[in-house]
Amino acid sequence: MFKVKNEKEEYLKIIRRYKLGYEFEMYSYCIMDNHTRLFIEVENISLNKIMK
Repeated sequence: MFKVKNEKEEYLKIIRRYKLGYEFEMYSYCIMDNHTRLFIEVENISLNKIMK
């Protein structure tokens, strides 16, 4: 999934951009080379919309 360090940084930028555009709480995250884990809470929006 992530082959170089810059890809992980770009992924974080995307998450930050989504955080500004959608209403959700992010409590923690873990970005590994082969997958990510996000601990988020949504209220007024579908999780599917955020994860697309």
